[in-house]
Amino acid sequence: VVMPPPEVGKPISPAEAEMLAEQYADGITGPDGVHHELEVIMYDTESNPDTAASVASRLITEDEVDVLVCGT
Repeated sequence: VVMPPPEVGKPISPAEAEMLAEQYADGITGPDGVHHELEVIMYDTESNPDTAASVASRLITEDEVDVLVCGT
């Protein structure tokens, strides 16, 4: 299931986020044909900029993610 991107400024629901996580549970194949494992980590920022900054910091420093994909 591929979902269209949400409208700018409109957050996706937790259910939509879970569907996306399930869709990519087996990883992705890049344009180079190489398969990459993918782990989706989600945190609730409560639509609070301070919480969002804290979560982003946690993802980078503690979870050591390679890529952040965030809504607006």
